[in-house]
Amino acid sequence: MAKQIFIIAFIFNSFTGFGMTSDSDANSCMRIYERGYACLQRGDYDLAVEAFEKAIFYASDFAAAHSGLAYAYSQLGRYSEAIAEYERARTLNPELTQVYIGLGYIAYRHGNLDLAIEHYNTAVKLQPNLAEAHYNLGLIYAQQGKIAEAFEEQREAISANPKSAEAHFHLGLLYGKQERWKEAVKHHQEALKWNPEFAEPYYQLGRIYMKLGERKLAQQNMEKFRAQKAETDAIATAEEAVFMADSATKADALLSLAAVYLKQNKLKQAKTQFQRVLFRDEKRADAYAGLGHVALEKKQYHSATQNYKRALELGIDTAEAHHNLGIALMQMKKVDEAILYFQKAVALDENSAKSFMMLGTLYAAKNKFELAKQNFLKVIDLEPQDAIAYHSLAYLYGQYDTDLQTAVELAQKATQLAPKSALYFNTLSWLLYKQGKLKEAEIAIKKAIELAPDNALYQGGLSEIQKKIRGDATD
Repeated sequence: MAKQIFIIAFIFNSFTGFGMTSDSDANSCMRIYERGYACLQRGDYDLAVEAFEKAIFYASDFAAAHSGLAYAYSQLGRYSEAIAEYERARTLNPELTQVYIGLGYIAYRHGNLDLAIEHYNTAVKLQPNLAEAHYNLGLIYAQQGKIAEAFEEQREAISANPKSAEAHFHLGLLYGKQERWKEAVKHHQEALKWNPEFAEPYYQLGRIYMKLGERKLAQQNMEKFRAQKAETDAIATAEEAVFMADSATKADALLSLAAVYLKQNKLKQAKTQFQRVLFRDEKRADAYAGLGHVALEKKQYHSATQNYKRALELGIDTAEAHHNLGIALMQMKKVDEAILYFQKAVALDENSAKSFMMLGTLYAAKNKFELAKQNFLKVIDLEPQDAIAYHSLAYLYGQYDTDLQTAVELAQKATQLAPKSALYFNTLSWLLYKQGKLKEAEIAIKKAIELAPDNALYQGGLSEIQKKIRGDATD
C-alpha cells in the first residue's frame, strides 16, 4: 500500500471563510501550515501536529489544515484522532480528494478493505486521474483475489502517472502470477527506468529469466539486485527471506532486513522496512524502536522521542531503548527527563557503561559533583580503557579544585590511552598549572599545541604558563 501523499495544492481550495481579523493572521496561518507540511515531508509528525494545530487555531474552518493534521495523526498511529480530523475536513470541503485517500489508508490499515475501496472510489470520482487512488485500489483488489480489477486499476494508475515505478512493478507482479513473462519483464523494466534504485524489480527479473532458462540474464539481474543492496550476502539473504516469507512471518523478515540496513548505516532503507512492518502490524514495538533509532541517527530528536516512547508503551523494555530515548531527550535539552531514562537503562543493564557515562555528564552539567563522580567511576570500573571517562573525571575534579593529584593521574591516564588527543593534554596542563607544577604544565600544553597547532586557546594557555614561570623566576 503506497503511503498517502499530502498535496499542498489542496490549500487553495480550502483556504476560505476564515473570519480572521487581519491579513497578518492569514499570513501567519499560511506560514504555520507550510511549516507543518515541511514537517510531514521530513517525517517529523509530532512537529507537524503542533504546526497544524496552530494553523487551525488561526482558522478553525481551514479544511486543508484539518486534513494535514489528520495525516500526521495517522502516521503517529493515532487513528481515531485522524479519522475525526478527516471528517472535519470533509464537512468543510466535501471535494477535498486527499480526505478520501487518507480515510482509505486508515481503513486499509484496520483491515476494512471494503470501506477502503469505498473511500478510494470516491477519490477517483472526484479526481479520475488520481494515480495514487488507482494504485491502492489495485493492491487491495489483488489482495482480495480480484485479479481483473487489480489489473485495471494498476493500468489506470500508470495512465495517470506513467512514471509510477510502483504501479509498473505491481503490474509486473500480476503478469508474473499469470506467467505472462513478456509483459511482466516489460513492466519491471519500466519500474527500473523510473526508479533505478528500486531493487525488487531486479529480483523479479532474475527469477523470471531463470524460469525462462535465460541463465545469463538471470545472473545479471541478480547481480544488479545485490549491487543495489550493497552487494552483500547479508542483504541478499535478508531480501530473499522477505520474498519467501508468508503473511505470518513477513514482519519478522522485514525487521531482519531493517537490522541489516542499520548495520550498514543505510537509514533510508531501514526506515522503509520498519514502516512496512507497521503497515502489517501497527503494534510492533520493535519497529517503533527501529524508527526511533533511525530518527536519532538522523538527528531528528522529536521524532526519535515519539517513536521510542511508543515502543516503550507497547512493551519494549530494553536498556538500549531507554538509553537512546535519553540521548534524544538530552539533545532536546530535557535534562531531567533524560536522566530518568538513563537511570532506567542502568537498572536494566548494570554493565551499560555508556549510560553511566551519560549520567555522569548530565550530573556534572547540573553541578551535582558526587553523583557525577560516582557515575564516572562506574564507567572506569566497567571500561578501564575508556579514555573519555578518565578525562571527564579529571576535569570534574579540576572544576571543583578537589583532589588535584588524583585529577592529574586521571588526566595522565587519559593521555596514555589517547595519545593523539590535544584536548586531554590541555586538561593535564591545566591541572598541573593548578598544582603550581609550571614546567610540567608547559610540557603538557606544548604537546597539545603539537597535536593542534592552530588552536588559539592552547597558544594562550602556553603564554599564560610561560608568563607565570617568568614571574616566579623574577620573584
